Amino acid sequence: MDFEQSLNALQVKDLISVARALPDPTGDPVFRAYQPLLEFVRRCAQAKDTVSLLGIAHAIYGWMPTMLRFDEQYPLPHFWDEALSGSLDPYFLEGLRAAVNHSVVGASKVLHFINPADYAIFDSRVYWGIAGKAAYDYRVNHVGNFILYTERLRQLAGENLEPLRKILTAKNVIALTTSNLRALEVCLFCRNSTQGV
Repeated sequence: MDFEQSLNALQVKDLISVARALPDPTGDPVFRAYQPLLEFVRRCAQAKDTVSLLGIAHAIYGWMPTMLRFDEQYPLPHFWDEALSGSLDPYFLEGLRAAVNHSVVGASKVLHFINPADYAIFDSRVYWGIAGKAAYDYRVNHVGNFILYTERLRQLAGENLEPLRKILTAKNVIALTTSNLRALEVCLFCRNSTQGV
């Protein structure tokens, strides 16, 4: 099955099974840092300026194992409007990808923290959780795959996620205020993973 077929076959019930198997993430610094980082970005984003965007991108990259190279030669004239409206315009996403390390992963993380209700993080572990295939750069660093992923997660987020959210909340994987897209993404991040949470 290719990525798009795997994505379309994805069901909430599959992710509930993943959620039930998750260990307590209390000791995991990546999970512990998520809520404070989300709040930090919420506060910074109120300014809606280039300085805030650059600071947010650096903070998010501090949460990642890669150093940020923010390339300001790629203009993002309507960044805040596009990001806050949940835009999946390929031109906007390509521009952000180019500016943020030429990385869809980095762009997805910036978008997620600015607008968690409309964007989920898309990285190699999420790709593996969907497709069960090695997440080579040409597969993950692909704006078209990010668009397909975001559209599918938005569809799934419209379903009854209460059983999934209940499990994830009871296991301290998400907070009550965590977006539905994040709840789905966390399950994909942990699916088929030998690393657990």
